[in-house]
Amino acid sequence: SRAIGYGKGALIFHMLKNLVGEEVFYKSLREIVDKKRFQKASWDDFKDIFERNSNKDLGYFFTQWIDEKGIPDISIEKTSVKAKGNKFEISLDIVQKGKTYSLEIPLTIYYLDGEKSEQIINIDSERKDFNFIVDNEPQRIVIDENYDILRRLSEEELPPVIGMIMAKECPTIALPVSKNEIYEEIINTFKEKGCELKEHKDIKHRDLKDSSVIIFGNDNPLIERLFGRSESVDAGFSLLVKRNPWNYKKGIGIINAISKDEIDLAYRKVTHYGRYSVVAFEKGKNTIKKTFETKRGIIEELRSFPLFVDTTLI
Repeated sequence: SRAIGYGKGALIFHMLKNLVGEEVFYKSLREIVDKKRFQKASWDDFKDIFERNSNKDLGYFFTQWIDEKGIPDISIEKTSVKAKGNKFEISLDIVQKGKTYSLEIPLTIYYLDGEKSEQIINIDSERKDFNFIVDNEPQRIVIDENYDILRRLSEEELPPVIGMIMAKECPTIALPVSKNEIYEEIINTFKEKGCELKEHKDIKHRDLKDSSVIIFGNDNPLIERLFGRSESVDAGFSLLVKRNPWNYKKGIGIINAISKDEIDLAYRKVTHYGRYSVVAFEKGKNTIKKTFETKRGIIEELRSFPLFVDTTLI
């Protein structure tokens, strides 16, 4: 009820303001307050006043956002860039998966020279193609980077969090290579759930693609195999979660502790920190809780750059 009543409700008003403009939006709200003071106001009251003041038919807006369930699921497909004389033509398809909505979507084009341009595109079908002629060479396009519309977030926009590896699904367990005895109690809880326990050398590519993985110990070679040189957390007990590089929908959790006492004091509290990417404890007291930053908006790179390897590190 909180997500629908407050979260969705707030975004509906935000989208309505963008649709009718700030002047009409605040004028209409003042009118509703004056007319419905100390009375119940319905969504039809809002619709009637906003339609009259904006001189727009907003029936579709209130129907899809108030009367019906669901949220849009948007993606970008079939992007291309072609030189057109001294200009460039960008082509792309905007696709809606599942239910079709009528949407005004903010689109930003970033250019190689560091400049950007913004515009609003309209879509009311399952798929719609767009073509833009621009003066500068584009680097990437971004859909809704400021979260102006209610929509399902892409995987790249969702941070890796503890909740994604501690949910119902059983992760693969990469057993520790040292200090085995201090992790024994945690490992047994995963074993009782039916999770697969494996030595790091026995974890195959298939295991990494099929499930989330929890790695025990900052010295576990599987960490370097997955991430190369990876940061570690200096604490009595820590749990750090990253995206699984072989399956972006899954997570890689790294549990590290310096003693069984630190585990006993901290581990039972971890489930209360499900929305964080990394937590750390000292003697049971939380010292770090952080959610990693993610990309904003649905991003499509139009120009890729070559990767370089620092050979001095090899």
